[in-house]
Amino acid sequence: MDTNPFGGGASPKMSQSGAPTAPTQHGDAIGMLSKGFLAPSTWSGVDLQRVLISLLVEELGRIRRQAVPPQEWAAWTKNIAIDDNGVGVDRQGRRDMSARVSEFFHLHETGAEQHLKARRRLGDWIEVAKASLESCGERVTFQTSGEPEPITSVTHKMAGLVLEADFFIGELMKQSNWPERIVARASPHQVYGFLFTALGPSRLDADLWDTRLAGPSWLGQCRAGDVVVGTADQWEMGLHCLGEARIDGGVTGVISGAATSSCLSRKLLSAGLERLIEVYGSSQTAGLGWRDEPEAPFQLLPRWRRCEENPQRLLKAACAAAVGAPEPLEWLDARRFRPIRK
Repeated sequence: MDTNPFGGGASPKMSQSGAPTAPTQHGDAIGMLSKGFLAPSTWSGVDLQRVLISLLVEELGRIRRQAVPPQEWAAWTKNIAIDDNGVGVDRQGRRDMSARVSEFFHLHETGAEQHLKARRRLGDWIEVAKASLESCGERVTFQTSGEPEPITSVTHKMAGLVLEADFFIGELMKQSNWPERIVARASPHQVYGFLFTALGPSRLDADLWDTRLAGPSWLGQCRAGDVVVGTADQWEMGLHCLGEARIDGGVTGVISGAATSSCLSRKLLSAGLERLIEVYGSSQTAGLGWRDEPEAPFQLLPRWRRCEENPQRLLKAACAAAVGAPEPLEWLDARRFRPIRK
């Protein structure tokens, strides 16, 4: 008897208590989304230290107006101080970091942002965020890249993000090779990195390898059972550094953002990638559609439907407000589309 609720593929891993670690089913998540409620335990498997450090590194880069080298922030521990002598910021820089962390985790909804101002250790900030999320963790706010438009803040309900993450986890569970490790090239404070590398590992019971700390030949170090998550630019650079070598068999890739060129997709598959899952969307929408064949149309994700009054806008499940797609869409039917390149 097939015990996998998603149908096909391997059965779910079991926790130490013997309970399946399979993700939430779509119907349950949609129910939570419609009620606007999500149990705080959703955050329990998220590595808050990794997410928070990623937020601080981005803010530090803005303060310095240059990227912070991984060798610097890789040495940060919970004991490092968020000041001149620790991460290297003055009082104003610490306020900027505090504001960004508060916005991301919505600490202002519990008043917890005040505790950040009184504490300087990274470990203390992690505990403040953890305590706040235990009572109110229903929303998270990302920022756009600022290219080419100015940086803007975009808030998503955690229930919707979990629904999307669980859909893709269900797809990965159907594969013949069980996902053993998430290979993270994307940053966890960005929407796609958060979906796959912050929410994903605990829900898949998989290890995590953050290749931002690895050398340029990271792609050649991937192995069977890996799920590699990155943007088109990150994949391009990985291929360049791979050279004439090949990717080990049994590696799955996830690429996200605007529609990927079929040329890049074919190169990755020719280099040995077993499967490439392409997620179409943006920071403003999170994922809208997906495909795993370079020339195929995108399929709408389960929580989205086409707005019949205006096919260039989409509706979320249990939400009346329509949102615009990142670019014009050509619809093949109610669930399949192709982006029209500008």
